[in-house]
Amino acid sequence: MTSRHEAGHCFFAWATGQKIETVTLPGDPLKGRGPHCRYHGSGPVTPEAIRDKISASLAGRVATELFFDDSRGGSVDLAETFREAQTLLQSPFTGELFRFFRDPEPDPEAFFRQFSGEVRAFMEDPRSRRAVEALAKIIERRGSVNGFEAVRILETAFGDPLPE
Repeated sequence: MTSRHEAGHCFFAWATGQKIETVTLPGDPLKGRGPHCRYHGSGPVTPEAIRDKISASLAGRVATELFFDDSRGGSVDLAETFREAQTLLQSPFTGELFRFFRDPEPDPEAFFRQFSGEVRAFMEDPRSRRAVEALAKIIERRGSVNGFEAVRILETAFGDPLPE
């Protein structure tokens, strides 16, 4: 389950143009404590970049739900993403995220339901599922892959080009 969760993060980060550093499962002493998928956005902070970062963070749990019908995974990812978005949006800001956080007590689960739809639709595509599965199988076997390897696996399994 963990391998598909981390592969989900990696896949969506890759699909939105973020730089993949590494994907690691627990127990890999060379990569520190895991599991994690390290990725970095590029360019200026824009609404699209914020959406892509949030989507990539939520993609692990979406993958867990799609592949295992289990919503228990990703509580740390959700809590971190929720806190980051809440901190970012405490000042006046436009868009859907700002309106969501105007609630004095926003709910992380409502946040997930409202903002994970785009990720779910993208990951339900058979090519997306194939790419997540391919990466998950490799990291299950090896424990970790670097960003270059992860991208090659995803490109091969998904095929070119990425959808718009």
